[in-house]
Amino acid sequence: MRRFWRDIKGQSLIEVLIGLAIGAVLIGAASLGVTFMLRSSAASQNVQIGTGLAQDLVDKARSVSAAKWQDIYHLTKGTSTSYFVNAFGTQLVVVEGQEGVISNENTNGLVGYWKFDEATSTATTTTFDASGKSNHGTLTSGVSRATSTCKVSYCLDFDGVDDYVDSGSGSSLDITQNVTLVSWVKLDTYTSGGTNTDRASIVQKTGQYYMTVNSANGTLDAFFGGVTGSHTPSNSTVSLNQWMHTAITYDGANIKWYIDGVLDKTSAATGTITSDPRSVRIGGEPAFGRFLNGSIDEVRVYNRALSADEIQRLWNSVPFTHYFNVGNVNRDTNGNIVSSGGNEDPSTQKITVTVQWPGSGSNVGQIQIVDYLTRWQNQVFQQSDWLGGSGQIGPITLPNSKYDSATSVSNPAGSIRIQGL
Repeated sequence: MRRFWRDIKGQSLIEVLIGLAIGAVLIGAASLGVTFMLRSSAASQNVQIGTGLAQDLVDKARSVSAAKWQDIYHLTKGTSTSYFVNAFGTQLVVVEGQEGVISNENTNGLVGYWKFDEATSTATTTTFDASGKSNHGTLTSGVSRATSTCKVSYCLDFDGVDDYVDSGSGSSLDITQNVTLVSWVKLDTYTSGGTNTDRASIVQKTGQYYMTVNSANGTLDAFFGGVTGSHTPSNSTVSLNQWMHTAITYDGANIKWYIDGVLDKTSAATGTITSDPRSVRIGGEPAFGRFLNGSIDEVRVYNRALSADEIQRLWNSVPFTHYFNVGNVNRDTNGNIVSSGGNEDPSTQKITVTVQWPGSGSNVGQIQIVDYLTRWQNQVFQQSDWLGGSGQIGPITLPNSKYDSATSVSNPAGSIRIQGL
């Protein structure tokens, strides 16, 4: 392994070049970045986290290629198209886009987590739930995906008229005890452009719980159905035209409001939250015509009340972005990988994993890992009769009627294995 560190205007870059590794790999946890011990320097800590996130994505891509080679091989090649890997239950799924990850991740009690990091070119209207609870959302009425001016990687823009995300009514979202609602929001205006202009919805499960912005004065409004002392506003307002971190918790005794990581208000409240079959909706509630005009990122729902320290750590996290690009691999007649010439090896793909984070001033921290994924398990074709006489010699990319019987079936680079020989 070789590492190179360069400090240039606008960028700090570590390039980690890793050759083809043989052997099993372990899948890292989705929140690998938070397991590193604190270092004396914030920059050193970010390098550690970035390195861990990069290797974690390499391992996940390897796992995908081992399980279903086509999910890697058929991806669009080149640096203009980026991908990340999401874990849904026991499955790993490749998603086009650039995933955001924060340094102080907290998944304890997380039952809904919508990052909105899918690419703008993604044809689907789905936005994936990263909590592992499969509460995937559907973009409705023309919600726009944004790739710049977001808080953590990509985000969503809402027009304040009819846009919203429907995240369904999965059982994990039916919370009747303690709860926390969290989001990053950048408001263009306080006023909802819908039929009901009293407030604009950030995240809302009608009849059960919501976090909204009051259209009259920009306060953060809370509601928990069936809870005495609910339906009250924060003391402070949510500023316009800048990203603000908003959070509301209910612990069975108090409702607490947090704005940009700071406890803004505590209000006594008691009771069990009323269950309601309606969906969790983000950015708007069509039943009441409450639609938000602005951008939303990193929406979270927890089935417990986070502490003030946990809220502050979420707000104060360093945002990382990680993704990988895919490229074809060519080999020469000796089986060596070459940058030009040679023939394509259909059983090997090159991936370049990139992790970026904001540095001091205009600097950007970046780590890259280059790795090669090789198809070992899935068969390209089957040949039952090896007595067909003279045929093709060398790499085989498509099944033929017969093969050269005088040539040993082998590959010096080890990129193809013939099972049963």
